[in-house]
Amino acid sequence: MGFTLKNIISSFVMPLPLAFTIGIIGLFLLFFKKEKQASIFLLVSFTLIFLFSYNPISNKLIHSLEVEYPAVKKVDKSVKYALLLGGDFQDRGYAILEIYNQNKNITIITSGYAGKNPISEAMKNKKRLIKLGVPESSIIALESARDTIEEAEVIKNRLHEKPFYLVTSAYHMPRAYAIFQSFQLHPIAYPTGKLAKEVSISSFISAGSAYQSQIAMHEYIGLLWLKVKKLFY
Repeated sequence: MGFTLKNIISSFVMPLPLAFTIGIIGLFLLFFKKEKQASIFLLVSFTLIFLFSYNPISNKLIHSLEVEYPAVKKVDKSVKYALLLGGDFQDRGYAILEIYNQNKNITIITSGYAGKNPISEAMKNKKRLIKLGVPESSIIALESARDTIEEAEVIKNRLHEKPFYLVTSAYHMPRAYAIFQSFQLHPIAYPTGKLAKEVSISSFISAGSAYQSQIAMHEYIGLLWLKVKKLFY
C-alpha cells in the first residue's frame, strides 16, 4: 500500500504532470468565465513547461546530480560483491562487466522486481550477464525488491557489514547511495551512463529535455523525502 501511494503522490508532483494539472485548472476557470484567475494558472502552466523543456535548464538539473560521485578508475579486488540496480542495462551492464573483468572472484547481485511482467528485471539481467560470459554461479538475482529502499533492506539482510560496489546511473547515485548508507551499509559508488551534455544557451525546448528534467526532479524529490524522514525517525 505504501509503495503504491508513494508512486501516486510522486507522479503528481513531477514538473510536467504538475504543469498540465495547473493548466487544466486554468481551462476550467476560463470555462466558468473567471479570466483573471485562469490567466494566472495558464501562465504558470506554460512557464513550467517551457522551463523544464529548455535544454540548458534540464541539463543543469541532471548535471548537478551526476558530478557528485566521480567514476571509479580501478576496482578494489578485496571487495567481494557488486550490486547492479535495475534500469538501463546498456550502461549499467557495461559497468558491471568492467568490475567483473577486473575481479573474476566478485559476486554480482542483480535486482529488480517483475511488476506486471512474467519475468523479473533481476532475472533478465542475470540471463544477459550469463550470455556475456559471466558464470551463473557468480550471479545472485534478488527479485522481490520493488524500489531502492526495499533493495537496501534485502542487501542489509544478505551482506550485513560487507562493502559492495553499487552500480547505477550517475543521476540516481546520490539518492541510492544515501538510502544504502541510511541502512548502515557500506556501498562504493560506481556511477555510469551520464546524461548531461555540453549545450548552448540558444538551444530550443524539446521532449528529450523535458524527460531529462522529469528524471532529475524525481531524484531531487526523493532526496528531499529522505531528509524529511530523518527529521521524524
